[in-house]
Amino acid sequence: MDRGLFRWYLGRMGSVPAALVSLGAVALHAAVSQLAPQWHVFGWTSFGVSVVAVVLNMVAAAWLRILERRAEPGWLLVHAGLVVAISSALLGGLVATRGKVVVREGDASERVVDSHGDAIAKLPFQVLLQDFQLEESVPPLTLVDSAATEIVFRKGDPVLELREGAKGRLRGIEFEVLRYLPRAELDHDTVRASSDSFAPPAAFLRYRKPGAAEESVHQGWITCGGNTIPTITQPAGAVRLAMALPPAKAYRSVVTVVERGQKPREAVIEVNRGLSLRGWTLQQLDYDKLAGRGSRVSILEAVRDPFAPWVRIGIWTTLAGIALFALREWRRPT
Repeated sequence: MDRGLFRWYLGRMGSVPAALVSLGAVALHAAVSQLAPQWHVFGWTSFGVSVVAVVLNMVAAAWLRILERRAEPGWLLVHAGLVVAISSALLGGLVATRGKVVVREGDASERVVDSHGDAIAKLPFQVLLQDFQLEESVPPLTLVDSAATEIVFRKGDPVLELREGAKGRLRGIEFEVLRYLPRAELDHDTVRASSDSFAPPAAFLRYRKPGAAEESVHQGWITCGGNTIPTITQPAGAVRLAMALPPAKAYRSVVTVVERGQKPREAVIEVNRGLSLRGWTLQQLDYDKLAGRGSRVSILEAVRDPFAPWVRIGIWTTLAGIALFALREWRRPT
């Protein structure tokens, strides 16, 4: 190819208009993903093409600057870092192995399964779950139908936490939390505090039904139920007051990693604080939500991505370029 024609192609591919078009295409996909998340636009071929176009634009712009001998070190580092990070992320998305490791307390597993439970890979080590720990937030008030079989809480209803002393109004039902037990049990007909760490919470409410007179006040316990106490709700007209399951505030797995030829070692796996070993990264993903605080099952996300280190290298290279830019501006005489 003629050298002048090649440089002309580089100029077109690395131009500002080409950058704006490719970035605009990526931004359009991002906007659609927010408006219609069920479409999964990040899996579309058009999105991949848009990202590749962004990478080609940066490569062409950098190459052209090198040929014209006007490339500053900071500018090159920023573009090179972005190219490496984005390209590695794309390649990782194509070749990475992603699955789940389901392990019960006291058991060890090395089996990686997909969403259907079919084995897709095997870890080069075993994960023994010693203890699953769950920290729960204060449960919110919810509504169930008159038969207490179906939640009728609607979108737009306020989320009201059942803290002691809390007051509120839900669909015309005025309530106040007179007492809150973080762990409760049933002793014959009496709700009392429990020493069982897996016992569910309970709240004692004073409430008034919609349209009822000021003096028409009711009181009663509500609880989401568990191993020490059954589910208790309170009638309030066409619905019943109920306690929703306490949302998880934090949860973690205390595990022992068993690797052939190595001494077993303990690790803690949490959300956003994983374990990386032998090319695999394990992150806390889920647990037995029906069991809640009493869950004996931990679900870990297992990812093997050979390009993940290059994503980090690209990010650090980009940051180094930004630092050089800042240093140059700081040294520039005023």
